[in-house]
Amino acid sequence: MLSLPCSITRRSCVILKPGPLIQATARVIFLRQQVCGRAGSGVADLSEYRRRFLRSVGPVVGESLFDTIPDMVFFVKDTGGRYVSVNRTLVERCGLSDKGELIGRTAAEVFPRELGDAFLLQDRKVLSGGPGIRDHLELHLSISRRATWCLTNKEAVRTASGEIVGICGISRDLHAPASQGKEYRALAKVLDFIHTNFGEPLRLPKLAEMSGLSLYQFDQRIRQLFQLSAGQYLVKTRIDAACQRLAKSNESIAAIGIDCGYSDQPAFSRQFKQVVGLSPKVYREKAKVQISESGIRDRHGI
Repeated sequence: MLSLPCSITRRSCVILKPGPLIQATARVIFLRQQVCGRAGSGVADLSEYRRRFLRSVGPVVGESLFDTIPDMVFFVKDTGGRYVSVNRTLVERCGLSDKGELIGRTAAEVFPRELGDAFLLQDRKVLSGGPGIRDHLELHLSISRRATWCLTNKEAVRTASGEIVGICGISRDLHAPASQGKEYRALAKVLDFIHTNFGEPLRLPKLAEMSGLSLYQFDQRIRQLFQLSAGQYLVKTRIDAACQRLAKSNESIAAIGIDCGYSDQPAFSRQFKQVVGLSPKVYREKAKVQISESGIRDRHGI
């Protein structure tokens, strides 16, 4: 089940992007031979699956480190899109209890169909030799009833000769800054303006001018506060508002899209699906089911 967007927890954020450690972890996984076939579920199957290609290289370097970061999802997949290595955060957000339940499975087998298909499409573009994904803004709707804004990074894992043998990536949660901080107060006026007028055709140069900063300085300040570019922050604000209205009203999707700053329904639907992984229609259906189930639980004190 998915959860509606909620306030982002105010916690310290670990900024980590795909780099030497993640690549080293992934390369150890694919050392000696590429993963093939599919493992079943359970710890025994997990051990057997890894034994095929880790027999002589020991444990997966770095995986235990990523297990200690609760606000970051880490994964490595083979060329078939099957999970080879994951951290505890991903397991828990999939509503599972053991890594063995994920190893050898694809995103399409774990997540709701539209979400799984969207993740697989991302993977295939990278695995086909396309550019890696950098700081892609996404609203992750987990099976464990959490909705979390993330920045996702993915890149291909290559051998020394350049052959692509898999894909590795991370999705790190976004956290709200302290509203009483000096940096936040300096931008409070323009941030309030964005949240009040996101339905208008806002232009970043104009917003920068309102803040008394150059466009570059404005973008850097937003990044320092929210780990997002100024453009991503505007998108997040609009999609957050759209999610709330889709879940709690019967307004037409076209009207919601226009009120949230999009020129028409197709433009709104394209960006919504790019960010959320679901069409506005499917999101609304799932959100209303969850609200109904939550009401039943509340009435029965569950």
